Formats: sequence, C-alpha cells, structure tokens
Amino acid sequence: MSKVILFTHPIYEHITDRRRKYKWCDNIRSFEKNIKPYGNNSSVIMPWNDTEHDRKFIECKCDVLDINNNDVETIDNQRFWGEWEQPSRVFKISNDMDKLKANFVHIPLFGKIEKNAEDDYINYQNYQNTDPYVFGDSFYYCCCKQNRFKYLKKLEEDDIIIFCGLLGNGDKRRFAIDTIFVVKQAICKYGTTETNETNKSIIDKLDRRYVNGVLNPVLFGNDESLGRDEKKYFVLYKAKMYKKDSVDELFSFFPVKKEYNYKKVEIPFDIMKKILHTDKTNVKISNRTQASIHEIDSKNVWNELYEYIVCKQNYLMGIKAYDEFEEHIIKGIV
Repeated sequence: MSKVILFTHPIYEHITDRRRKYKWCDNIRSFEKNIKPYGNNSSVIMPWNDTEHDRKFIECKCDVLDINNNDVETIDNQRFWGEWEQPSRVFKISNDMDKLKANFVHIPLFGKIEKNAEDDYINYQNYQNTDPYVFGDSFYYCCCKQNRFKYLKKLEEDDIIIFCGLLGNGDKRRFAIDTIFVVKQAICKYGTTETNETNKSIIDKLDRRYVNGVLNPVLFGNDESLGRDEKKYFVLYKAKMYKKDSVDELFSFFPVKKEYNYKKVEIPFDIMKKILHTDKTNVKISNRTQASIHEIDSKNVWNELYEYIVCKQNYLMGIKAYDEFEEHIIKGIV
C-alpha cells in the first residue's frame, strides 16, 4: 500500500504576516514603504529569509499543463504560490492586505555568497532553505520535519506529499495547497555521518545553485540545520515529473491560474477528510504543524485532488518553474 503525507507548513504571505519578526529588518512597515508597484525596476530586494518560513507569490517562466487536451504551454511571467527563501525583488500588486490573495509579487534571485569567512557554519548562519523546491527539471524535497517524523525518511516511489497550510478554525478550517509532490526516488542521504562517498558523488552532480541555496543552509545554517550534530541526517527526494507519453503515471504539480492575482487553492476540512478517508484510518488531520501519514492508494488520492483542484476550482497544473534567475551577491559574515 502506498502512502500519502498531509504536510502542513506556514501558509501566510511574507511581509504581510505581521506575526513574524524578521531578523533582516528591524521595521517591516518601513521596508514595505520602499516596495514599488509592479514593473518598477528600482523596487527593493527582500534579503535571504532568516526567520520562519512563509509563502511568496512568485513570478517566473513556467510550463503549464492543460491535462484535458494534454497541452503544455510555456508562460514567461506565470505566477504561483510557493516557497523561495533566497532573495527576491518584490513589487506591490495590492493595497488591500488581503490574507487570501497576494499583496506582493516576488521575482526570485539566486543568492551567491561571497565567502569572507573560511567556515561555512558562519557564512550560512541563520539562512533558511527552500523546501519543497519546484524549480528546474525536477522538484526536490530535502529535509523539513524529517527528524520529527521518521517515516519521512522512508518514502517510496508514488508516495505523495501534499504540501499545504491550515487556515481558519472550527468548521471553517480549510487546507491551502501549494505543491503536490509525487516521490520518484530517494536519491541520497546527507549529513555528517551519512554523506559517504557514494552520496557525496550524487550531491556533487546536482546543480550548484541548488546545493548553495537549499542544501548548504541545512548543512550549515538555519535553526533546523544539521550543524555539527553527528547523529542527524536527511534524505533527499527527487519528484516524479510529467511526461507527455506517460499520461497514466502520477506526476508532481503546483496549482496555477492565468491571472494577475489569485488566492491559494483551498480544500475544506470535511472534503480533505473524505479524500484521505480518515473515517477509516482514524488519523487526525487538524494540526497546523503536522505530517500525518495515511496508508492509502496514492493514485486514488491524486485523482481526487485533481478533480477538486483542476476540475472543480479551475486551476491549471504548473509542472515546471524555470530557474533562470539573476544572481544577487551576498557578503559573507566576517
């Protein structure tokens, strides 16, 4: 039996979320005043995030699938809700401070660290990593909650992770979906003791920008990093991606619309319970910081998610976000 993980993580919008105290900014309202309307190239850059994760309304070139006619369209300035913790040039697109729709749009930048210190534990100190990562030729999932929920280190092909956030209270609770991640394979383990020569050779073949922006903060920098703990390790997963000649196979996607601004996908609490058949499994799904495991046919769950997200709510399927970003030089900590 395959597994489905309902993976809840922070879902509110960066900068808009007043609960956060950003270490990179003493006064977030003052920073916000310098954000220009969309299209103004002089708008400010949000630094590499050094506090808790939130979402960004991201704009970049994407491949978007209309599965009804099996047609893939490449859109230069597609927008979608996702995670990008490296720097981004941010623009204002709304003055409503609406929690459901985006108030800002972010153009991702690759943070290139100019290493002024010899120790990477200093250079990457406190930087957060992007996980899941939906850019380039494959999605990746590398670490989040794996030490808390050990079964996240034992995922197999066609297992599904539903990355989402939990909004509202009581009967009005709903899940805001940002990524449907279908596991293809665990490609390696990494950490102080687990990164042997075989695993290291796999990491060495990965895009250096991914290693710099995602794996290095985990190895050296953020609050959940491996640090110098010899007992910790993580498993790096590669996602199963869309193939035009394999339409019956499961594949990963992020929901998109061809609109200037749109809210996150929302699945009501009761409907999510039906999708995951929690009446039979008796697994609770109400925690905002959980990764609940459901032993259930993942293909059926994928089909039901597709029916609700694509057919009922009219979202399209983002199957690739191109990683064609400018570099932003960051001075390493001396």
